[in-house]
Amino acid sequence: MRRTLTGLLFASVDGLRKDKARLVFLSLYLVFTLFSTVYFAVLGHVRNALLPIPYAALFIVGLFVFEYFLSMRCPLPFLLILFSVPIGGILGTCYNFYTLIPVFDTVLHTVSGFIFAALGYSLMNRILMKSDGKTLLASLLFAFAFSLAIAVLWEMFEWLLTALMNGDMQEDGIVKNIISYFPTGSHNEVFEILDIEKTEIYYSGGQIYTVEGGYLDLGLFDTLLDMLVCLMGDAVFALLGAISILSRRNLLCSLTPTPTGIG
Repeated sequence: MRRTLTGLLFASVDGLRKDKARLVFLSLYLVFTLFSTVYFAVLGHVRNALLPIPYAALFIVGLFVFEYFLSMRCPLPFLLILFSVPIGGILGTCYNFYTLIPVFDTVLHTVSGFIFAALGYSLMNRILMKSDGKTLLASLLFAFAFSLAIAVLWEMFEWLLTALMNGDMQEDGIVKNIISYFPTGSHNEVFEILDIEKTEIYYSGGQIYTVEGGYLDLGLFDTLLDMLVCLMGDAVFALLGAISILSRRNLLCSLTPTPTGIG
């Protein structure tokens, strides 16, 4: 069946009309993003006022496009998990949750690992259109690899923005110890700097900037931690999938988009 933008519009409206719970949830999400935009506009925070707009457009339009053109349906429990990413992004960046709650970004990356595994699993199921054990196992393996690939690509994206736009998406952190081959000039011996209390950085003009508490790590630990916790979320999905296959009970039914028919 041919898919058109007009058909997308009518299908989206009809879907919201039939599913009141989805309508309420997406309405609350829009209210939250609209409130955030107005709130930060009043405060004069231009970046924070603009950021919720692409979050709202990307996730809501992306949801309808994904469902319509791939003939998929996202159950409400999956939507609650999915939309924790844009909601968390707004709370973290605009409302400073990343600073107020140090583990907030780590939690979001863990959830994203689960989400991308669910999407990979659903896409493979949509392609294969079967439900036997071998097909489910193949979908599960693809989901695991798909989620890890997205995690790596996202960290590359963060590095690009950091390098090209003078930002700090790969958030810096403080480390207390350095163990390195570099000062010795040989891979036969490591040089240890332990219990660092502060680091002094000397500018060419003679100015000195002091980093209290240790040495300033330029995003390495943040990048690797993000990929590790994404792997953990991915592993949780894989575990649920494995239990589903072994027990022949579909534990993933409400946690993954499901095919609605051949488009």
